[in-house]
Amino acid sequence: MGSSHFSNQDLENIYQLLADEDQTTFSLLQPPLMKRDSALDTMLERAARDSNPVRSQNALNLLQQKFGAEAEKSFVEFLAQHRGTLDLAEALIHLSSTEYPRIDSERYRDTLAQWTAHAKELCSPKQDTETNLVAFHKLFFEQLGLTGNEADYYDPRNSYLFDVIDRRIGSPIALCSLYLILGQQIGLPLVGVGMPGHFLVRFQSPRYSTFIDVFNQGKELNKEECMAYCHKAGYGYMSEYLSPVTPRGILARTCCNLMLIYADNQDQRKVHRFQKFLVELGSLPTQFGE
Repeated sequence: MGSSHFSNQDLENIYQLLADEDQTTFSLLQPPLMKRDSALDTMLERAARDSNPVRSQNALNLLQQKFGAEAEKSFVEFLAQHRGTLDLAEALIHLSSTEYPRIDSERYRDTLAQWTAHAKELCSPKQDTETNLVAFHKLFFEQLGLTGNEADYYDPRNSYLFDVIDRRIGSPIALCSLYLILGQQIGLPLVGVGMPGHFLVRFQSPRYSTFIDVFNQGKELNKEECMAYCHKAGYGYMSEYLSPVTPRGILARTCCNLMLIYADNQDQRKVHRFQKFLVELGSLPTQFGE
């Protein structure tokens, strides 16, 4: 297996070994698999989609190590080119590509476009924004089935847009980001709100204002309930807790959350990656993660 060419039998053997839970086996297997080889890379992409979680994770780790540097460079360049305003959807697609560098990002752009088109069919400009909000909620939570991952809250996949779209579950800030991306495209007056410990969306029209807990199926909260949450969580209350957050701020908080998750998982390679991203974003870690 020292050659850059792998026979079909080699590839099948590697595919089976990727499911071995003994990480010593994986460590021994890893060096020859770092070579660039189209047949090998195609097999690893298939393994990454496998239902066996060990095989899938080992394959993903290999692909990330082989191709991740290029995706990270692309993401850093994107940030440098958008130091003012940035497109949240594009930013989160670039971020997801740093974890999944061999996944076709166009598929997710197409999915977002399809979901936006569906939302526009349901939400007419002839209707008032409150009626459109109700219709959008039905699409987001019932038809698309998006919801918070309470069972495995700190799974890093909850924070990557590709995973959120595929699995229809996510973290508070990831779900709010997707809610904002789709809702703003159809003209809903929405902004992100970086409340400490929990991210929300605010809807504000001339007639109606509410805070939306996207993680909890779109539960609506008033200002007093948000203040009570902050006090109960031990943060006290400051008016800026309910201030709008820019797309760049949302991206920085997402990166910070992931850095802290990987630190808890003792994955120093990924901690370093997100430290680099946060430096580029000009943002320091915050105590106000999700």
